[in-house]
Amino acid sequence: MEELWTLVEMLKIVSKHEEALQLLQHLEKTEKENPFIRSIFREIAMIHEDTGNTELSKAYFLKADSKLEMIGKPAPDFSLTDSNGNPIALKDYRGKVVLLDFWATWCGPCIAEMPNVKKIYDTHKDMGFVVIGINLYNDASEVRDFLKECELPWRQICDGQDGPLKKLFQIRGIPSLWLIDREGKVISYKARGIELRKLVDEAVKAKI
Repeated sequence: MEELWTLVEMLKIVSKHEEALQLLQHLEKTEKENPFIRSIFREIAMIHEDTGNTELSKAYFLKADSKLEMIGKPAPDFSLTDSNGNPIALKDYRGKVVLLDFWATWCGPCIAEMPNVKKIYDTHKDMGFVVIGINLYNDASEVRDFLKECELPWRQICDGQDGPLKKLFQIRGIPSLWLIDREGKVISYKARGIELRKLVDEAVKAKI
């Protein structure tokens, strides 16, 4: 597969899209069990996008990441307990802009994004913006100690490595930041940095 993948990249460089597409379609058929099959779907989607075939492009982007279909639709609801043992349900935050931050203490990119999230929170908390942290790999005591050290004020859920929220939101990697509007609809699930700030600013100012 590696040699064919290299050939695909070379064909794309010289704008031989049709030849590259044929090779990718061959890989799609022969590498169905390959863990990198989503990368093949994404490459096919981008070629269709470059050649103006929007319908096939959309179809393959959805194959590459089925979460795309959730944009603009109601976020999956849940009802659990937070790290302090108190009940927490997403529906209780209807009317507010919510950021679900899937993270873990050992995840470098997660920790690197937290100052940005805290700044966004401090700026917009009085405008109906809330953050709910969802830790996937640490126990509640570890999370509480970390929160005290980093002075993060928002509520946390300890979902566990195989927890229901990881499955419900199809989390394959962290950080994963799900921004949800006041009506409970998904705005984004992967924005970070400046893009996240912009989306939150727009969401809190938007009228229902």
